[in-house]
Amino acid sequence: GTIPTCVGDLANLTSIDYTYAGTLSGTLPRGLCKLRKLQKLKLQHTYGLSGTIPDCLGKDQLQLSGIYLQDNVLHGTIPESLCLIGDSLAYLNL
Repeated sequence: GTIPTCVGDLANLTSIDYTYAGTLSGTLPRGLCKLRKLQKLKLQHTYGLSGTIPDCLGKDQLQLSGIYLQDNVLHGTIPESLCLIGDSLAYLNL
C-alpha cells in the first residue's frame, strides 16, 4: 500500500511506526511535514518507498527525535530542513 496524503490532517499524531509491517510503495507525502507534534517517524524495512525525502520535513517539527527510513529506495539529498529540528533529533537512520 501507500501512505495516504491525508496523514497530514492527523494533527495530534506523535508517532508513525510501520517497521517490518509489510511493503509500502510510493513516495513520502508532503503531508508528513504538517505533523507538528510528530516525535518518531519509523518507516524502515518497507523496501518500497521511493522518491526523495520531502524538503519540508523537520520544518516546524521541533519535537521530532527519530527518523528511521533505511531499507527503502529513496534517493536524492538529505534536506536542509532537518537541520531546523535542533537538539531533539537523536536518531537519523537513512
